[in-house]
Amino acid sequence: MLHDPHRALQLQGPLKPHLPAPVRACSLSLEVPEFDVKTHVRPLRERLNAWLRARRGWLSLFMLVALTCVSLLLGAREPSSPGVLRLESGWTYRWTTAADRTPLLERAGAPIELPAHPKLNGEVLWLQLVLPSGGENEPYIAIDAVRGPFEAYVEGEKALEFPPGGISARAPPGLPWQLIPLPHGYAGKRLSLRIAAPYEPAGVSGTPLLGDRSALLEAALKRDLPRLVTGLCIALLGLFAVVGVGASGEWPMRLGFAGYAWSFSLYLVNSTHLKQFVAYAPAFWFVVWLAALVLNPLAGLVFLTSLFRTASIRRLRQLRTLHVGLALAMVVVISACWIGYQAGPGTSRLAAKAFYVALNVIRLALLVTAVTAVAWIARHAARGDRDARTLLFGVGCVLAFAIRDFLAAAGVAQYSTKS
Repeated sequence: MLHDPHRALQLQGPLKPHLPAPVRACSLSLEVPEFDVKTHVRPLRERLNAWLRARRGWLSLFMLVALTCVSLLLGAREPSSPGVLRLESGWTYRWTTAADRTPLLERAGAPIELPAHPKLNGEVLWLQLVLPSGGENEPYIAIDAVRGPFEAYVEGEKALEFPPGGISARAPPGLPWQLIPLPHGYAGKRLSLRIAAPYEPAGVSGTPLLGDRSALLEAALKRDLPRLVTGLCIALLGLFAVVGVGASGEWPMRLGFAGYAWSFSLYLVNSTHLKQFVAYAPAFWFVVWLAALVLNPLAGLVFLTSLFRTASIRRLRQLRTLHVGLALAMVVVISACWIGYQAGPGTSRLAAKAFYVALNVIRLALLVTAVTAVAWIARHAARGDRDARTLLFGVGCVLAFAIRDFLAAAGVAQYSTKS
């Protein structure tokens, strides 16, 4: 019979490696367990989602404050804008009545360096400057905002008035970015700003800039782009709070945070010049700013009282009720001031002063609310509340910004130092 190797293997059975005894003793048996998605991945994902849902409130607030801080740090940088000249020195100011135009004919006044706001001492404030050389192709002067109806003259020739009708206009002017066109050969000529000043702080905000229109637009883009992008990101956080996954019982907290984020976003976007290229509507943006100022603390208190469901939030609830009353009162006050402002010169100044007082009341209430909220959260953080410890940082930053805004509105600090 011929030798059949396959038959021999079948008779011998499966081959076994002939390893020495020590090697066989040390050999390991490796078993790869079966990977089950339900067993390994899904529980981890569920725990992560539960952790995020439990901390969504303060995580969103932390992101909001972080974005705001980044925006302010980027916006505070001195933009490198070739071809733009800052007009800080060489200005003079003078107070007159509304009918007095003698400053157009004579050079007299007290020196002042901008940014600054002269103490109220008349109906009309004149700011004058002998123009240096700057932009040559399409020269303009850019001003952050003029705090009242105004007229601009170059050697007695009117270059711009806002709103239409100048200082005698009976329309809400708002506070838009102003671009004053200059004639060719303007160097050495005198610029005169005639500004109605019914309340303090009077004059202009920030430091005027001189340059070609393209250079000024580039400087505005560098200044405002971080703020605009941050404002849009904050608005998206508010949208996420509304459309995010959560129980129906969380709606007060979600709507409170969304209202706080959206009002903060509108307040931030309103501080940019770029908004005018999206929609040039000074009166509309003025109303948006007012609404954001009134609704921001109210929405923040709704968020806090919904996030901390404890018996010790009575004071925060009282503040929330106060801000509801202030919001309703502001509607009445603004309506009354609007009617008085339109009635004529005799009542327009009184209406403007009443409106200014009402704004300061809102700012003071905002400051008191921020201080109270920080103190309340700090007390709970000291007792070991983890959410309170996280919120303390965020609300503390908001308090710092509220103090800054209040001091700027009172004329103690400047709204702008870099532009």
